[in-house]
Amino acid sequence: MIPLLIPWLIVVFFMITVIFVVLRKWKYALLFLVVIFTLNWWAKCFPIHICQKGDNKGCLKVMSFNINGTTEDISPKTPKLAELINKYNPDVLFVSELSDKNKPIMDSLLVNVFPYITHTKNCWNCFYSKSPMYKWGELENNSKIEHLGVYTSQVPFANDSIIIYGCHFDSNNYTTDNKYLTPDSINNHHDVITYLSNVKRTSIIRAKEANVVSKEIRETIHPVILMGDLNDVCGSAAVRTLERAGLTDAWWVNGCGYGATIHRPLPFRIDHIMFSDKLKLRHIEVVDSEGLSDHDALYAEFIL
Repeated sequence: MIPLLIPWLIVVFFMITVIFVVLRKWKYALLFLVVIFTLNWWAKCFPIHICQKGDNKGCLKVMSFNINGTTEDISPKTPKLAELINKYNPDVLFVSELSDKNKPIMDSLLVNVFPYITHTKNCWNCFYSKSPMYKWGELENNSKIEHLGVYTSQVPFANDSIIIYGCHFDSNNYTTDNKYLTPDSINNHHDVITYLSNVKRTSIIRAKEANVVSKEIRETIHPVILMGDLNDVCGSAAVRTLERAGLTDAWWVNGCGYGATIHRPLPFRIDHIMFSDKLKLRHIEVVDSEGLSDHDALYAEFIL
């Protein structure tokens, strides 16, 4: 849970630094600046890059979008979701939380742009692609994780193929007996304790899920892109496990600012796009979902 606190510690320490500067307590201000930069480097919270978007010809464009479509009929907003996706025109799209009931509607709106669509039953996570996808499906679960939310696909690009992992790691919002508990629905002290227990328990599960993916990544000879709702932040055990497998967080490399992808109850960047060193990142941005989902989307462009 410590990585979740780092952004707010940085903000508090920055305010303290400003106070010391106003008071001309330069030594204390410098000390807090060192702490701020150290925490920011460790947890990769606030990258500062000038985001420039040039010609994207020759790039592989990818998008990850949790559309929050599992618990309700989202048909009224699917045209706007499709319009937002088509505006960015990705080559490969990974969608999370798309239920069987909502999927046919979304498919019908996107099929003209993305003729290749995965149809894994009851997975609620799928790929849409402009190019043929090979070897797609749910990653084999040999670790007996109850719900391994990892899906894989292989798409041709340039003179190679790129392995794309779509991930939807375990959520903090489910208790051990599968009851749905979000921060918004906390009503008492008992709920607070339960939710904090969920965070601790699921962070361990997410690290295990990341470990399964990492083993696959280490064995591939192709460039790799991993994207999706990891339900965790940089500095967490899950993200660090993926980094040790050779992946780099795209937002830290070329993003600008905090880059939160959820905003309630507090803003956090829990959606990620990561890539192997065989690829070069051209651009990444957070796509405002305009209230269509509780998540914002992530969009990135890569070249070999």
